[in-house]
Amino acid sequence: MERAYADAELLRDLGARGGRFAQDIGVEVVAGAETAGVPLAASISLSTDLPFAFVRKPGYRGHEIDEPPVRGADVAGLRTLLVDDAISSGTSVERFADSLAGVGAEVVGVFVLVDMRDVADAVSPVAAALPTDAVSTYLQVLDLATANGLLDPALHELAVDAIVNRWSDDDPRWDLLPVTSDGPLTVPLRDACPFVGAERAASPGPVDDTFVGPRHRAKRHMALSKESLEYRLTTASAATNLDLLLEYQRTTHAGQPVTETSEPPNPDQATANESHTAGE
Repeated sequence: MERAYADAELLRDLGARGGRFAQDIGVEVVAGAETAGVPLAASISLSTDLPFAFVRKPGYRGHEIDEPPVRGADVAGLRTLLVDDAISSGTSVERFADSLAGVGAEVVGVFVLVDMRDVADAVSPVAAALPTDAVSTYLQVLDLATANGLLDPALHELAVDAIVNRWSDDDPRWDLLPVTSDGPLTVPLRDACPFVGAERAASPGPVDDTFVGPRHRAKRHMALSKESLEYRLTTASAATNLDLLLEYQRTTHAGQPVTETSEPPNPDQATANESHTAGE
């Protein structure tokens, strides 16, 4: 998510997208969920001239005695849009909404970058009931990655099958060697697509690469480095996929065609170049 927020133009466009939703549902104040929802909520506020507030994570203890859970604009009695980076089971949304309601806000909608409820095992009643808008769903992220050549079609098909049909951790298909457009892989599916893969132990070294099941997906995956997941054989990181999706949303909304995306860098070639430079 930080990659999207780092681009000022893109963050402004995302704020405008959220602003349209805010106006559609008659919002009076925008509240960003700590932490990833705060920059996006601020951008929405600027695009709409609506007051901005942010809501602390439940249980937060600040430096002040009895620090309030909501800071910034007053939300009491106002129709409030809750903004976060993603929604999955809805547990976080429910807790943030409770915090806002506790100070008198009327939460009337949720805006996020990625709506992951399409791959969640279950969704809380509050998250299911609140009007929600998003830049994309998680499955759309995978679709766009495939369309732009970052995710092999065969791996995409298997990954979606694993997500939608909820493969168990002991499903034998995790140990198959997928056949991609470049031929069969030398690693099983559980390693080729670890962002949807079955449970596996943490790899040695400083990077904690532990996955806790086939449903533990985008948030964990987006935080991991490309190298730790050995994406040389398979696909680019989900953060890159999200960048493509956001760019797609921005250009198509403006009526412009999607531009071709350059191939991800070849780590082996980069290593060879570094060795050559070191030898000069």
